[in-house]
Amino acid sequence: MGLFRYGLIQDLIDSKLTTRERGRPAREVATREHTDPFGRQVRVSRGMIDRWTRAYRQGGFAALVPEPRQVAPRTPVEVLELAAALKWENPARTAAQIQRIMRTTQGWAPTDRTLQRRFVNAGQTAFGSGTARCGC
Repeated sequence: MGLFRYGLIQDLIDSKLTTRERGRPAREVATREHTDPFGRQVRVSRGMIDRWTRAYRQGGFAALVPEPRQVAPRTPVEVLELAAALKWENPARTAAQIQRIMRTTQGWAPTDRTLQRRFVNAGQTAFGSGTARCGC
């Protein structure tokens, strides 16, 4: 991503250029479509081009590289483990039933959709765990 950003602003980072001289090339870059690192056709706003140019001047190439995302789970692991244990205890329980049990016993529970996603990811569903009741 840093190389993509650098490629767009490389003509704009020359310190000999005045603000006015940078304006036209920056507008031209903003009006064109560019292929991003993922192969998509994208347009980059003039404001973003200006931000990247300023960032490069202040921090060099490293300032163009985005910080890795740090996604922390919102639902505590202990809560999800309790939900999984309740599901393993009785695989016929639905996420809504497990949510009600957890609300009653713990005072709080994630949404039933959060629980459903967790069960699917863990293979604790009728489709994912081989416990389907089709009678086959």
